[in-house]
Amino acid sequence: MRIDRLIRKARKIRKKVGASDDLQEPIWRKPKGMHQKTFDRYVNEDEAITDEINAFIKAKLQLCGEETQRGFLL
Repeated sequence: MRIDRLIRKARKIRKKVGASDDLQEPIWRKPKGMHQKTFDRYVNEDEAITDEINAFIKAKLQLCGEETQRGFLL
């Protein structure tokens, strides 16, 4: 599933910069020896992937909410 690949990709980026596996925590600092430009690119990729994951989850939750409401109306 696409969401699984996105999560793996985000965690791979976080591992490269030495950040937590928790996707809700921000990436705080640049590892020693890494160029600032590279670090900025990783942070931007991580933010984009996290936004996409959050949008997917939000859409799924809204879909579940609509199905639940329809079930109660029957």
